Amino acid sequence: MVFELRKYILKRLIATVPLLVVVSFACFLMIQTMSSDPAEVVLRVRQTPIVTDKAIEEMRIELGLDKPFLTRYAYWLVDSFKFDFGVSYVNPARTVASELKRCLPATLQLALASVVFVFMVSVVLGTLAAYYKDSWIDKSIRFLLFNFSAMPSYWFALLAIWFFSLYLGWLPTGGRGGFETLILPVLTLSLGQIAIYVRLIRNNMIEVLKEDFVFYAKARGIGPFRLLTQHVLKNSLQSSITALGMSIPQLIAGTLVVETVFSWPGIGRLSIEAILNRDYPIIQAYVWLIALLLILFNLLFDILHAINDPRIRN
Repeated sequence: MVFELRKYILKRLIATVPLLVVVSFACFLMIQTMSSDPAEVVLRVRQTPIVTDKAIEEMRIELGLDKPFLTRYAYWLVDSFKFDFGVSYVNPARTVASELKRCLPATLQLALASVVFVFMVSVVLGTLAAYYKDSWIDKSIRFLLFNFSAMPSYWFALLAIWFFSLYLGWLPTGGRGGFETLILPVLTLSLGQIAIYVRLIRNNMIEVLKEDFVFYAKARGIGPFRLLTQHVLKNSLQSSITALGMSIPQLIAGTLVVETVFSWPGIGRLSIEAILNRDYPIIQAYVWLIALLLILFNLLFDILHAINDPRIRN
């Protein structure tokens, strides 16, 4: 059993290596094929009075753009695993790693708060929808979630700011501060995920409710609340928790719009500013970081799932 688990983990680790290489190459190639010359962009961002061909050539040498493509990729790949992504074009005094380090805690705070909120709300609504299957409660929950999930996040964010901040005056319009500044960004970021996990939990619980042990538990006189929480819900959450863990990098990637609307000082807002300023090293680092998180979380939860379910190891 232990041997099979080790073999499965080793196989997954080996399969991850070429995937990392392909994704990193795609991230590097995406920036290198931009129509704008990075050397010229740097000179204009730094407000060089006259951009000459000589100045562009000198800047290309400074940025290492005079080297062959594959050589530049190899250097970038090795440096990226050391979290060395070069310096910002906009602010040469700051490295890309320091900018990410400065903004990452705010994004992690928002993403983790959203995960907790998604889990709590999904379990409650999914349980209600399953227990009252096809009733007006089930249909109302699914109707509301369908409409909220179909609404673009930026549109819901603007509506939330207008209603809760401007009309009612209950919450701040943006910025990072106390608990009240988290409410609207977390609500906006979580809605789409809640709709997914409520459906997943509901469907899993409906299937579990058909199992024989549920009928035996009812025959023993176990009450509905205890039956749902201690038997049905417990056996329904396995795949949901695995999927929820995978949603953490998705929530981090989803902060791109939310952080911009709510002026949240995270890496999503940093990347938007980098796109507007054509700060290529930050854009490249952001894309690579999100891709790396998706791959690593997928690997982690595949291993955890294999530990919990031996059938997957074969």
